[in-house]
Amino acid sequence: MCLASGPSLTLEDVAMVQAWRNDSTARGKRFVVVCNSTFRVALWADALVAHDPAWWTIHHKEVLATFQGASVTWSPMPAFKNVDRLERREVDPKRNTGVGAICLAAFAGCSEIILLGYDGGPNASGRAHHHPDHPEPLTNCRSYQAWPSRFLAAAEYASQRKAQVYNCSRETRLDCFPRAHLEETLCSFPKNIAS
Repeated sequence: MCLASGPSLTLEDVAMVQAWRNDSTARGKRFVVVCNSTFRVALWADALVAHDPAWWTIHHKEVLATFQGASVTWSPMPAFKNVDRLERREVDPKRNTGVGAICLAAFAGCSEIILLGYDGGPNASGRAHHHPDHPEPLTNCRSYQAWPSRFLAAAEYASQRKAQVYNCSRETRLDCFPRAHLEETLCSFPKNIAS
């Protein structure tokens, strides 16, 4: 499961994902990866990915103090305690944390990947995230016009790694992944779905 920061993500969705992840009757381990500031609503997630060095500069201490999972980046940046850096030759995030989360899940061997909060841009009212806007010097959803090609690359990478990706976001502009309903998808996936 990959939780991004799109404005359609709700706390109810996150609670449903947490219950799914913690279901002791499920076969195999279920993994959840969160993107950027979404970690705040899912401190229990297995991994946090963030690409922007400025984001890490602002949030590293909070992540270190509160987040329970692994922290990952691809960005060339100063070393931050407990943040693992992957090489682009292993996973290329295409300068997009949401893309990086999908590619990381596929690279890790996940055969099914569910996306949530992958809206692909601001909503009709102009809101960029489910959380408040990022503080300066961070930006808020300014390059989303370039995202379709980046997510298409993620879809191709996942396909090469034999991973099926389903976009369960409540709203989305991305059309490179099959759409699915979250509740139905969580109920119908007994296998190891992931990050």
